[in-house]
Amino acid sequence: MKEPPPRTLARNSAKSQKGWAFAPLIGWSVAALALSAMLSPSTQFAGLIAILLLSALGVAVFAALERALDRVKTMALAGVLGGQISPQELRPRRFALRDLSSGFARLSWVGLMLSALWLVRTESGWTWTNILLTVLGVTVVGHLIQVWVRYRAEMDPTRMLTSMRGFITLWLKSGPLIGAATTVSESLRGRNRRNATEEAEQENAVEEEIRTLLDEAEADENWSEERTDMLESVLGFEETTAREIMTPRVDLDSVPKSASLNDVVRVVVESGHSRLPVYEESDDNILGVVHAKDVLQALMNEEMEPTLESLMRAPLFVYESNTVGEVLREMRANKVPMAIVQDDRGATAGVVTMEDIVEELVGEIHDEYDTDEPEILLEQAANGWVVDGRYNLDDLNEEIGTAFDNEEVDTIGGYLFSLLGRPAVEGDEVEAEGYKLTVQEVDGKRIARVGVEPLAVSAMDMLVGEDQRVAD
Repeated sequence: MKEPPPRTLARNSAKSQKGWAFAPLIGWSVAALALSAMLSPSTQFAGLIAILLLSALGVAVFAALERALDRVKTMALAGVLGGQISPQELRPRRFALRDLSSGFARLSWVGLMLSALWLVRTESGWTWTNILLTVLGVTVVGHLIQVWVRYRAEMDPTRMLTSMRGFITLWLKSGPLIGAATTVSESLRGRNRRNATEEAEQENAVEEEIRTLLDEAEADENWSEERTDMLESVLGFEETTAREIMTPRVDLDSVPKSASLNDVVRVVVESGHSRLPVYEESDDNILGVVHAKDVLQALMNEEMEPTLESLMRAPLFVYESNTVGEVLREMRANKVPMAIVQDDRGATAGVVTMEDIVEELVGEIHDEYDTDEPEILLEQAANGWVVDGRYNLDDLNEEIGTAFDNEEVDTIGGYLFSLLGRPAVEGDEVEAEGYKLTVQEVDGKRIARVGVEPLAVSAMDMLVGEDQRVAD
């Protein structure tokens, strides 16, 4: 059976915990009251002490089991257990114990609180002072117990689970009873109800643990850097935005709605793209997406006289601020491999494809349309640097020590375009942050190459420099 992904496990865990939220309270309340009524006054004190101790033990055992299973689960997902736990023990059925242990831990908490309160009532009667002191004392002691056992489980989860092997086996054998209890508890809460806050907390917990495991694994000489990069990329799916991986508008290959099918074929051949956005009047009004396969099939069918508009497919729109994870989920839900990226004003900012998302995960993918020789994005020139217009602005600042900044753009070409405020032509110059930026090459609407040259130093700086040379 295929193992569920970590986020699925987290969601299942959240659902199970919801189901156990109220069932323990009802069960222990009835059990404690019934037991108290059945016991004689002479044995009532001893019975309540027994319930109190068993409840405290339950708090400790189930808290330890919950934490150890959580820890081992994330270690198994990261592949760093090193054979300490057998494959049979890593099946989803055993991880399901974590969900139940969380519910029974709550159950034990309720039992601990009720038995303590009933014990106080038996000995000295209920007063507000007695109730408050009892609740405070049980909360502090119970919390300290949980903190201690969870710390032990965190330090060595495999040893903790090994020591509880007999208990886990017994629990698994009582599966039908536990399954029936789970069904009842879930029906009390409603099986399909969801709590977004709790689910987010579960997902964040899994993510943080995997990040911790990555930090630990990097110290292992057998752990490859490529594996770390890939896992970091997966975790970054919920942090990286569509704007960071999209093909910007200036590099967008698109066709107007009025284009003939032969025109579309020509753009497909020249660009190497199999899907093209179709616009009306401008790229800000994308009407759909046309697939090269549909165009070729239409041209081969002599009986058909299709128009470009009839071959278009509905476009998927996402925003620049959407995370890569959100874009991927939208693509999968709509079964499309490309999305049109819009800015906060609804204008077209670019496009993002499934290939862009895969490259974010595994690195650059070269196909038959890519050049064999990698392009030089940054090279030293006589008086400064020549930079590809697509060079990331932050990377350029870090590489050559500049301080260019504009939150609206990501590339040096976009930065220069924003300073010009109009379409660029070769030879355009502008000064910014102590540098002269020159448009050296334009490719269509895009600034392809930029010259970056430090401005001449002031006369005072020149005098200081001359004095230093004379002194030397």
